This record gives sequence, C-alpha cells and structure tokens, in this order.
Amino acid sequence: MFEHEEWRIAEPGYDIHQIEKYETLFALGNGNLGLRGDFEEKIPAFHRGTYINGFFEKEPIAYGETAYGYAENHETILNLPDAKIITISVEGEEFLLDSAEIQSYERYLDLRNGVLIRSVRAMLPNRALIEVISSRLVSLERESIGAIRYEARVIDTPDGRPVAVRLESRVEGMATNRWAESDPRVGSKISRAAYSITRLECNESESRLLIATKNSGLAATAQVTHAFYGPETMALSATAEASSAVQRWEGAARPGERIVLIKYMAYRMASAGEEALLWQSAHEELINASRDGFEELQREQREFLADFWNCADVIVEGGPDIQQALRFNLFHVLQSSGRNGKTSIAAKGLTGEGYEGHYFWDTEIYVCPFFTYTKPEFARRLLEYRYSLLDKARLRAETMTEKGALFPWRTIDGEETSAYYPAGTAQYHINADIVYAMEKYCEVTGDAEFLYGPVAEVAVETARLWVSLGHYGDDGRFRIDEVTGPDEYTALVNNNAYTNLMARNNLYFAVRILRAMQGERPDSFESLRRKTALEDDEIEGWRNAAGSVYVPYDPKTGIYAQDDSFMQKERWPFSETPPEKYPLLLHFHPLVIYRHQVLKQPDLVLAQFLLPEQFTLAEKKRNFRFYEPLTTGDSSLSHCIQSIMASETGNSEAALDYFMKTVRMDLDDMHGNSRDGIHTAAMAGSWLSVVYGFAGFRDRASAEGEIRYSFNPRLPAGWRRLAFGLQLGPVKLSIDIGTSEVKYSLEEASRSGGSASAETGGGLRNSGALTFLHRKQKVILKSGESAVLSLEPALRAALLDLDGVVTDTARYHYLAWKRLADDNGWHVDEKLGEGLKGVGRREALEVILGHNGVNLPEEKKHELAERKNAYYREFLRKITPDDILPGMKSLLLGLGQRGVKRILASASRNAPAIIDCLGLGPIPGRFFDGIADPNAVTCGKPDPELFLLAADIAGASPEDCVGIEDSLAGIKAIKDAGMKALGVGNGLEGADLSVSSTSDITVDTLEQLIRS
Repeated sequence: MFEHEEWRIAEPGYDIHQIEKYETLFALGNGNLGLRGDFEEKIPAFHRGTYINGFFEKEPIAYGETAYGYAENHETILNLPDAKIITISVEGEEFLLDSAEIQSYERYLDLRNGVLIRSVRAMLPNRALIEVISSRLVSLERESIGAIRYEARVIDTPDGRPVAVRLESRVEGMATNRWAESDPRVGSKISRAAYSITRLECNESESRLLIATKNSGLAATAQVTHAFYGPETMALSATAEASSAVQRWEGAARPGERIVLIKYMAYRMASAGEEALLWQSAHEELINASRDGFEELQREQREFLADFWNCADVIVEGGPDIQQALRFNLFHVLQSSGRNGKTSIAAKGLTGEGYEGHYFWDTEIYVCPFFTYTKPEFARRLLEYRYSLLDKARLRAETMTEKGALFPWRTIDGEETSAYYPAGTAQYHINADIVYAMEKYCEVTGDAEFLYGPVAEVAVETARLWVSLGHYGDDGRFRIDEVTGPDEYTALVNNNAYTNLMARNNLYFAVRILRAMQGERPDSFESLRRKTALEDDEIEGWRNAAGSVYVPYDPKTGIYAQDDSFMQKERWPFSETPPEKYPLLLHFHPLVIYRHQVLKQPDLVLAQFLLPEQFTLAEKKRNFRFYEPLTTGDSSLSHCIQSIMASETGNSEAALDYFMKTVRMDLDDMHGNSRDGIHTAAMAGSWLSVVYGFAGFRDRASAEGEIRYSFNPRLPAGWRRLAFGLQLGPVKLSIDIGTSEVKYSLEEASRSGGSASAETGGGLRNSGALTFLHRKQKVILKSGESAVLSLEPALRAALLDLDGVVTDTARYHYLAWKRLADDNGWHVDEKLGEGLKGVGRREALEVILGHNGVNLPEEKKHELAERKNAYYREFLRKITPDDILPGMKSLLLGLGQRGVKRILASASRNAPAIIDCLGLGPIPGRFFDGIADPNAVTCGKPDPELFLLAADIAGASPEDCVGIEDSLAGIKAIKDAGMKALGVGNGLEGADLSVSSTSDITVDTLEQLIRS
C-alpha cells in the first residue's frame, strides 16, 4: 500500500514482485512521448517501454474466414529504442538491484513538479557502498524531450582508496512489443520485428538512431546527448554496435566523490520520405534542451503544472487516499492526451501496449468533458484529431454501404482495426459520441470558428449516416437495426436504446447548427453546402427522423429496455458464477453471454447520464435499479457512471463504493492488470464522478432556452469538503462544497487557447453574468462575485395527498369498489380496502382481481375501472367544504403566506373535481399552487414518480420538500423520492413524523421536520 501523500506517489520499498505495476504507475509522458517507469538499469524489468503517440505498425489481420467489409489490418503502437538505460560499475561490479544489498530505497512520482525521483543506497557484492539518485522527466512544454539527471557516488570501499568506476549510457535500438497472448486487452498482434534501424550514428557527444516501419509508412528518431560532471580522471569513449549506441566514462573515483550525468533525449516521428527533416529537427530540439539545461526543464515543468493544477485540481477533505488518487489520475490523463490535433488518447495512454495503443470512444465520452471544463484548448485538439479522420470515415461508410461518414470503433490513423465486428464496427454509436463531445465543447467555450467549420461538417456527415442506416417501420417510427451499444455483452441487436437516443441527439444537433448557420452565417452555410453537396431536403429529413426515433419502453413498468430483445432473455446465473470467472469475456463464448441479461458496463444508464433532460428522476431511479444488478463491471468504464447515477438516484453509499473502485483502480490494481497500462478513461471518470456525481453538476438545459448549468451537491459520508473549478467560456466558476454550505465564485478565466464568446440560452449572458441553478433555485453571479448558499434542507414545498389528508374520500373509494365487487360476485372487505389507500385505480383493480383469483382481458379491466370510477363520482356529489379535514385550510393558507409551494399529489384522477367541491379551487389559486396530474405518471405509489413530479411543479429539490400522506404506499413513495414524510394515522412505518390528526399539522411542524 502507498502512503497517502497528497502530492506524490511513493513506492513503499523495493519489491521485485511489484515492478510490473510500478512501471505503469511511474510512467511519464506529455501526450506525444511516453516513458514507462522502468529503472535506469536495464534489469530487473517486466517490460521496458518507450512510445510516441501515433507511431504504429500495421499488419494484415489473419482471419480463418473473412467477408466483405471486415477490418483489414491490425494497428499497434510500437515500443521504440530505449534511451533510458544508465548503469554504473565499481571495480567491475555492476550495480543491479537484484544482486545488491539494499540499505535504503525511495522512489516517488512528484505530481507538482512532474518528475520521477529515485534514491538508493546499496552494498555491491564486492562490498563497495554506493548511492544513486536519479530524477527523470518528460517535458510538458517540449513534446519531443525527456531527460534524466543521474547522480552517483561511492560512499565507501573495503580499503577506502580510489576505485575504478565505469558509467555507461546506452540507447538500445531494437525493442519489442508484448505479445497479446490470449487476452485481447494486453498487447500486440504484430508477429515480427516491427521496424528496422535505417541510420545509427554515435560519437562522444551524441547517439542518434533513425528507424522505419515496413507497412505504416512512418519513421522515427531517438537521439541523446549528455552533460557530465565528475572526476577529471574519468575518460569518455563511444561505441556504435549493431543495434545500439553507448557512451562510457571510465576512471578512478575517490569515496564520496560525486558523479553526475544528465542525459537529454529527443524522440520524434514523421511520415516516410521526411527523414532528413525529422533527423535535423529532432537534433535541434535536443541541442536546445541541453543548452537550456536540466534546471530550466524543471522550471518549465513546474510552471506548466502550476497552471494545470490551477485549472484542474480537485480538493477533497475526507481521505488522503482519495485526494492522492484524484491528483494521480488527472496527472496521468494530462500525460496521455495528444495535444497536436493529430493524435488522441489511447486506452492505456502512453504507459503500455494494452489494446495496441488504439483510440476508442473513451476519449469523447469520458476524457473530453474533463478538458472541456479545465483546459478547453486540449479538448479542441482531441476533437480536431477526429475531424482529421473525416475523409477516411466517409470511405468507411461507403464500404459499409451507407451514406455520410462512419468513424472507426478502434483505430490509430483512422482505419477500422477491430477484427471482431459484433463488438467493433457494430458500435455505430461512436458517431454520436464524437458529435456529443463536439457539441459540449462548443456550447461551453462558445468557439464559433470550430462550431461553424469542422463541427458542422462532421454533424452533416454523421446525420447522413444515421438516416442511411435506419429505416421507418410500419408504425412510422425511425428504427436502427443490427447494432451494438456500449454494453459489449449484448451485441447485434435492433434498437439499442443508447444508440437510438444518441443518434437522435446527433440529428437534432445537426439540424440546429445548420439552421443557425443559415440565419447567422449564410456565407459559412453556403460554403458547407458546396463542400458536402448538401441537398435542400436533407435537413428536414434529419428533423423528421429525429422526431420519429423509436426507443424501447415498457409503459407498465416504466423501464426503458436496452434493446428490442433484452427483456425476453434469461437472466445471467450470477449466483452460480464464481469470482474467478470474471471478466466473463475471458471465460465464456460470446454466444453464451449474448443470450443472457447481463451487462459489461452501463448502457441505457449511461444514456440517462449523458442526456439527463430526456428522463425524469423517477425513470432514472427505476432504470438504475433494474440494470444495476445485471451489470458486472467487467469494463473499467463501468464504475464511474454507476457512481454518478447512484448519487443522483439517492444511493450515496453505493455512489461512494463505485467511486472508490474508479478512483484507485490503478493505484490499488483493482483489476489486476495495471502492469499493462493505466485505465485512462476510468481516471478521467474519477473526475466525472466527483463533478457530476457528488457535486451534482449538470450541463444540459431541460428545454430550449432554459438554464443550462445546475448543481445539486451531495457529499458522501465522511467528506468535509469538495472544491474544484469549471471554465465556462471567458469565466471560471469555482465551487467549494462543505457539509452545510457551498460557495460559488465567478472570475475571469485565464485562457491559453481556444476562443470564447458570450453565451446565451441560460448560461453566460452578454452582460458577463452567469446564471445557474443550485438545488433548482436560480443564482446569478457577475465576475468577481461570490454566493454562499446553504446545503441544509429548507421548506420550499409541501406535497399533499388528497384522500385522508385534505379530505377523507377513502370511504367512498371502498364503497365504490364494494359495489363493483358485489356486481361481479367477488369478495372485498374493509381490510382489503385499507390496503388500497393511495393506490391508483388500475393497480387497485389488479389487487382485487388477484385476491379473488380472477383473470380478465385488458378491455374488460378498462371497462370495470371506468365503472368503479362512475360509482365513486356518484358518492363524491355529497362532498362539501365541511368535509375538509381539521386544520388543513389554515395550514394551506399559512404555507402560502410563507412562500411555501403547495402541490396536490394525489393518485385520484377526480382530484380537481373534489377540490372544487371542497371550495379549495381553482388550482393554481388561493390554496394550491399546482397539481400533479396522475395521467402523467407511469407508475403509481409506492413508486416515487408522483411526488417527484409534484416537486418539479413546485420548482423545488426533493430535499426541500415534505410529503404528507395517510397510506403506507404513499409514505414509501415520499421516502423513495428523497423527501421528508409526514404520516397521518397509525402504522405508517417509515414516516419521519406521524400525527393522529391533521389538526396536529402546522407550518412550524413542517419547518421543524425539514430541518430534522
């Protein structure tokens, strides 16, 4: 275990069995160059690694049987010549950790300064005592440069006299990739030497290598130079070997005498044919770095990271293990992200060869939001990379017999490389994921140049793909068949809900952006029309398709089906599956998995997170609870989304549990595969979990023109503080959440890239003020202002049932059901009638039918429910204002005087008529501010939907509402909604407060209850 230091990751001691993990954890990178955290000594090592983002080789995929349109080539990031090697020998005995007697050992990654530090004191087998201190960095300012400061001294020798010392710096020219074995997540599919050395030069000042791939048409160079400080007696020599280059310093050194070697490394890549320029440009960068010196590189590193942490740091008071892990994760996300517009973020970053260095949808859905809100210029570079692939995406769509563009599921240079199409090419949602990230970036930054240029073009081509891919069914709904959603344990299905929902968003965005261009940028629109050959009727076709998209939904249960077939499948036998059989993909044939209800990662639940405005909170609760027990978490992408949605749906304990699985996934090697590289998307997911989960941040308006940004903070148990910042165009919003209050502060943002303009539509106004919601309450801040708002519940709404709370119509309900039962010869007594309180008409009928063992067709059920209602309405004619229950009239008036919203939340469709008979109408009016329409509710009590709808009508957060009910089903519904429950009557288990009579309820009673 690590010591939980907040700004560094320290190895607790040297352990040969842990080196594979630390090679990953201590990797350094800058988005272009990545060095695994192996030692300067060549051994011991698990897998020494050096990578350039986007430098890869390709090799034909060997299929047993192939078919038209299959991916043709593997693409694999290549392990490059190793320039990290430095060794020291004393009297011919080389210092190796495995053979030396280690007296002290320290190695740590400094997250503030971006350096890897190691200090070792060890006794060599010849009894010479030495000390080695090394500092390693990969420059975040200079994309090609890495450097090592290696300091050694002989502390003591057996006789205390000068000893012969040899210091050797090596560049090992031929490196190999790890073979993927039987696990497709591990490494390479390349079956031969991946590159050749085409040029090697070595002299006393420099070593320079040039390599070339065979098939991908790429070249790269690795070049080093040194600065040496040590005894003048140590002579320098250089040797060029067959595939390596070595500089050696040899001579006598006295005990205590320091020997310092600074090794500067430059790695660059280019296309074949550009070798001369590559050779020279890398050399210039190398010489500039060595001239500026190691201290200057360190200073630049500190300044870069100071700016990064100013924008991106997340402060958590509630556990140093969490604080440490968050910073570690964000540091690695930074190191992994391509920043030149030509590369992206590999699934394992630049720390290993897992997934062959491919880019997936992870970048757009999990990583881009982090950069969009902290370093938007980095987000734009990642999205520019996708735009650079558009022509290849057009060709892929053509291959797949579709119009528009189809982006590759996994790739490096834009070619589809997924050999298993059911979980690769079939994931068409990649198109919508890319557009979603572009949409978010443009909305947040106001980057009009990017929006009306590259983004608009991508929107056109992806919209074309969806209309081409889908079709209209006999019911007039737009359907998309034979696709795979994010859940790779359910493949090749019709109408995957995530895909259809995201496609709809993609289509609407394309329509919106082009309509805006027609009005605001006609010249840009005309240019786009010509470039894409846009036809006059296409935009309307996209709008029609979007408005007709079919999404599988069961109105009886309120559950969105993951696809057309999911609900008909057998549930996976979880109780019969031992832990060692996970992940399922390594132990069961895909067909076995596909025929069951089982998820690798959230699918529909992910859509609920990405498109929150398209689901009610009640729907989110139902769907999360349905899919959670079916979700294995076999994907590292799973836990952060589960954490966010658990938090939103009120399960704070589960939210924290899922978060811990995300935030320390690699530090604690929770999946047992950190040696293969970090889980980049999960690392970014830890930021998502904090910001979207525990801070309750949402960034999509519920309707056109409404407020976009909102917060509903809910800190986990044991946390005292959560603080972070969001860059919103030209301003930065700082959020500092405590246990009882939150402080929002607005200031001008320092921008180092991207463009921004004043935002409208519920975000930034032209005045520079930011409007957002805090627990549904509007907040307006100007630059330089702060607002401190309470997190303590405040009574903003009282949600009242009708029967048994405002008046007592339960007797009339019972008499109506009794009459209906007598008509049909069924048994209904008062005990059964008591259980029907608070239950909707149709649900109550089902209870009665079940009690009497009767099965009826749907038409007959509808007829009987209507007849019961007619009987009930006959009884209601007897109701007068005298039937208002004691104290309720004064309570309603008192609540109104204090500004508390009064919402009627009754399952009765006759509620408006009853309210009129009682003289408490109209609604809204003197006594009620609104009514929750039961016709708008899918699931009756004890489902929380009715009360959540009532809270929405009140414009109040559930935490600020009190529900008043006289039935057990109603109390359960209120509690499930996350509200305080006041029960009227006895035996209402779960109520926060119970009263025997409505006359005992006062405004003060409700105020005290909400604060309790």
